[in-house]
Amino acid sequence: MKHLFGTFAGLVISVWAAHAQNVQWTAHVVHHDSSKVEIDDGWVISPASDSAGESRGFKETLEAIYAHGNAPHIKHVYLGTLFHRDDLQAEVVGYLKKQKSFHDSPPPFGTWAFKGSGEIQKLVSEALLQSQFVTALNNVLSRHKQTIGSVSMEKLYFTKEHDKIIWHAIVWLLVTPSANKVDAANPA
Repeated sequence: MKHLFGTFAGLVISVWAAHAQNVQWTAHVVHHDSSKVEIDDGWVISPASDSAGESRGFKETLEAIYAHGNAPHIKHVYLGTLFHRDDLQAEVVGYLKKQKSFHDSPPPFGTWAFKGSGEIQKLVSEALLQSQFVTALNNVLSRHKQTIGSVSMEKLYFTKEHDKIIWHAIVWLLVTPSANKVDAANPA
């Protein structure tokens, strides 16, 4: 029975990762130029459902970005409404339920201003970085020596729908050079 459950769980995780690849994406360059911020052009990747532009798979979106230049700066992957995905909800809430601080001080429903919100945001970020969805994106990014290295989020709050805890937030998955990036001057 344990073997059958393990096989089923592996199949479910594989399907979730495949769904990350099936999302349609768009990309555009963001130009920041103000007295408070130094000039910083960078690519932003967003779900096609949340932005305008030609929609492509994640791999094809990266190929289009790299067609514009040899070393483009990808700032982040905006999660948009994808936080509603059943796989992300299940993985994040499952992770939270295993955390002592979540049990000791569960967040209230319907508000983003609550005691311990910083700690809960950190836990949600950890869960996202470990999720199959982000792993699938990182598999594609790694071909370009990039990785999702951290998460930035705003307005995290929780609701309860049909006896299930649902998290809501504005989320950016921050892209950085991967640790295994080879230095052209000193190849390994």
